[in-house]
Amino acid sequence: MMRYVPSDKYTIAWFKLAECVAKGEKEKAFGVYRLLMHSFDDQAYAYQLEGDLLGAFQDQRAIEKYAHAAHLYAQNNRFKEAATLYHDLIAMAPDDKHHIIRLIEVYKKHKSHDVLIAKLAGLADNLVEQNRPLHAIIIARELEEMSHQNAATSIYIQSILHLSKNNEVSGIEDQVAHAIHYLTKQGDAHQLQNLLSVLEQTNAMWYKHVKKLLHNI
Repeated sequence: MMRYVPSDKYTIAWFKLAECVAKGEKEKAFGVYRLLMHSFDDQAYAYQLEGDLLGAFQDQRAIEKYAHAAHLYAQNNRFKEAATLYHDLIAMAPDDKHHIIRLIEVYKKHKSHDVLIAKLAGLADNLVEQNRPLHAIIIARELEEMSHQNAATSIYIQSILHLSKNNEVSGIEDQVAHAIHYLTKQGDAHQLQNLLSVLEQTNAMWYKHVKKLLHNI
């Protein structure tokens, strides 16, 4: 995905770059890219553009370049650009939780507490929808530490219900146990009973597992 914006002075070079990409001429494209890098001193943008080029040629090294660009954007307080790239990285590398953690750090720079909570909750919802409930639990733990109980509780319940669609609990016991412990600590018996009722009807193994966890607390 090419995201550069041509300037009047370097229009020919930018169009040449786009032409090389369109023709699949990787070496020529990077030759033009190296020439263009002398035209500006925005290092974060340079890494982002390199990531764009690598991505256009299906080169997995694009992830590394985007991550470096996002880090530099955040370091220079350009949080909007950093957040956009971290969202891209989460989609590109769904098994890497570190991009989620970095995005949380960027979100926490926001001055509005309400906006921060909304962004974190929205990110968690998206992760659950994308079949990544364990990553959503990372968000729930962050909200838990921020004492935002309603949002954390909702995400924990969504995540457990989504995880229960699989027939395996092994390997994720700690995350599930933490979620159940938190829900119990909040003292919302109604929420827990609803959760158990759904599990009882949908997955007997998970129902027994959660009941055991509740018994051991």
